[in-house]
Amino acid sequence: MRKVLLSLVMALASVALTRAADPTVIFAEGFSAFTEGSESAPADVDISTYSSGVLSKTLSGWSGKYVYEAGGMLKLGDGGSLKTARYNMSANSGVVRITCRYRSLSEAGAVVKFSLGYSTSKTIFVSDDKWHTIQLVVGGGSSYSQVSIEPSLTFNGSLIDSLAVETSPEFFPAPDPYQPTNADGTSFTASWKRVSGAKAYILDVYAKATDGSKQYALYNDTVTATSKKVTGLDAGKQYYFAVRATNGTGVSDYSDEVRVVKAVKSLDAPVALEATNATSNSFTANWKPVAGAYAYELTVYRSTTMAEAGEVAMLSENFAGITSGSLEQVEFGKIQEYLDDYTSVPGWYAVNHAYAGGYLALSPFGTSSASLTTPYLDLSNNSGMFTADINMACGSYGQMASGDTLTVNLVNASGLVLESHEVVLGEGFKDYTLNFTEGSDNVALELVYSASHKVFISTFNVKQQVPAGYVLREIETVAKTEGTCHDVNTSFASETSVKYSYTVKAIAETVNSSAEITDIYSNASNEIAVSLPTGVESAVAAAASVTAKGGTIDVTVDKPVQVAVCDLSGRVLYRGIVLTGTTSIQFAAKGIVLVKVGEKTVKLTL
Repeated sequence: MRKVLLSLVMALASVALTRAADPTVIFAEGFSAFTEGSESAPADVDISTYSSGVLSKTLSGWSGKYVYEAGGMLKLGDGGSLKTARYNMSANSGVVRITCRYRSLSEAGAVVKFSLGYSTSKTIFVSDDKWHTIQLVVGGGSSYSQVSIEPSLTFNGSLIDSLAVETSPEFFPAPDPYQPTNADGTSFTASWKRVSGAKAYILDVYAKATDGSKQYALYNDTVTATSKKVTGLDAGKQYYFAVRATNGTGVSDYSDEVRVVKAVKSLDAPVALEATNATSNSFTANWKPVAGAYAYELTVYRSTTMAEAGEVAMLSENFAGITSGSLEQVEFGKIQEYLDDYTSVPGWYAVNHAYAGGYLALSPFGTSSASLTTPYLDLSNNSGMFTADINMACGSYGQMASGDTLTVNLVNASGLVLESHEVVLGEGFKDYTLNFTEGSDNVALELVYSASHKVFISTFNVKQQVPAGYVLREIETVAKTEGTCHDVNTSFASETSVKYSYTVKAIAETVNSSAEITDIYSNASNEIAVSLPTGVESAVAAAASVTAKGGTIDVTVDKPVQVAVCDLSGRVLYRGIVLTGTTSIQFAAKGIVLVKVGEKTVKLTL
């Protein structure tokens, strides 16, 4: 899901008006009394705690969390905050200017939320670790108002060098615009939050030329309401709008610019076409374009018919796609979402979760539990018996814990729990093996956690015994592309037991009922089977000789042919084309393997 355009203020100086010659200073704090430590080496004592009391004693009424002295400035640790005392900010209809000197201690920057009381907040994105002067003009002040600063998405803390609040009759806040939810390509309704004291609003609607210049559909259009329907637009152009507020004499700065996104309700599925350019290790997937789509999602499947009965991996995930956050400082995701951007197989769904650099974390919020649900699987083989192997640990801020209980449920598509196991977590990362007996078609495993720590999940594997002839369908790759074709790198298997195929989904931007810009996906296209490329033929049994000794397999053939080596679970250890003569393939693992040379299959011991 894409971020809401309005969720972050993408400029460091937002709505400051400079016409005021003599603003009234409500308070101005430079933190010079906090002399311990330095900018490069802040002190390590949290002065916001009750036992310390340094912050509240030095600045009466101020409070916070994870606050440290830094040689005439303050450091806020990760997850920290700073709250001022309460001041009278009711003058000039409660409009004030907040000025703060701020620096993130991470090169990735930070997101900083400034709040005035409980009703007004602004979120600023700082993109680097340099000093910035953040200046905001906001309304909502009262006779007993407090300013709070809450950095997030930081990894090494933040520094605050000064904080001031002023008021002036000349200060006038810019409106907060809303993302249109009814845009249809030729019209939309621009709307914004009412500004206290505003008598009118000035609206600009425009497209942009290739050089960035604005092509106005509306320019300085005066509106007395907080919305206006804009019509007669060119469906082939991308439009934007920005709005200012005026009290009759003064005019605010421009609001944030809003990109108008068409609200798409549905999207046609693509028509997939036959693959082209097939070679021994690649092919090109093709499909017809879909009107309104900005991109496509290609899914390539690999189907293997099991030659013998054995245990296969029905699901295997290591969450390597999660690169943000860490065990010491997680990065929170949405309250609930699919994890397709991070997992090797789509369909994982998480609630109250976080990211920890290679780990998926379950992070309960308040009284709400956290959960992780696997994709739905066919686990009807072996009379419903299967095994789930999960490697996980519980803890917080890099400190491991033990004794917490986690529940693993087997659920059907209606959410009915078919079987349940409780796991008591030990200290540190450990493997937990759960044996289930009620497997069936279209079921999923659901992990539920509601204790006070976080549960970090490292790997998750589901295995089941299947009979000979069982077709194991796996996702070979998922790719997002803007074109109507995509080159796929893979290895063909010349034997008839392995087949490749693909489907395509179209993707368009849309706006949901919560005014969030998100992606909408079409249904999958028809499925295309990829034919074996001409020239890669199967070797006849009499033309191939396969031997094994000392961890090496020697394959002798009289013409180039595809070779695949699998273990008894169906996991491919090697796949490639060998040339005429003898080719030696070395393996580190030992045990029994199946070697397929063309249509010939032999069982060997490494």
